[in-house]
Amino acid sequence: MAASLNRVTLIGRLGRDPDCKATANGDAVTILFLATEESWKKDGQKQTRTDWHRVVLHGKTAELAAQDLAKGHRVMIEGQLQTRKWQDQNGQDRYQTEVVHNGFNGKLLFLEKNPNNPQPQQAQTQPQQRASQNQYANARNGATQQPGQSHYEQYDEYDSSIPF
Repeated sequence: MAASLNRVTLIGRLGRDPDCKATANGDAVTILFLATEESWKKDGQKQTRTDWHRVVLHGKTAELAAQDLAKGHRVMIEGQLQTRKWQDQNGQDRYQTEVVHNGFNGKLLFLEKNPNNPQPQQAQTQPQQRASQNQYANARNGATQQPGQSHYEQYDEYDSSIPF
């Protein structure tokens, strides 16, 4: 059987501020909404199309993104595509495809200067950093994780507020 590859690289701007939460075990999870734009000419007129991508960051990378990124910042994200399935309140199957970055499978590069940090930086999590306890451990707010449940499945409420 031939090998397969699940890798995506996107460069775009954040459509809103990062939303960081903690899982039941204290790991940080940050959700980003990234806009990528394509433009072309048709009949002499400039045409554009914007695509929106939901990006899920984990661990130290999630913490750095929550601290240093804001709506409008330009970033490059590398990760894997992952599709989740769940049932909504009416029992209908719903699907969400996301770019998932967990520190082992990609990188996040800040492409603009942050006023608080004049050097663009690369947020790349090393495996030993991922297990570190952090300030988000105290911010659990009663989050519970069911056995067999994905560690970011508890954030399904975002799906109903996605503007696209």
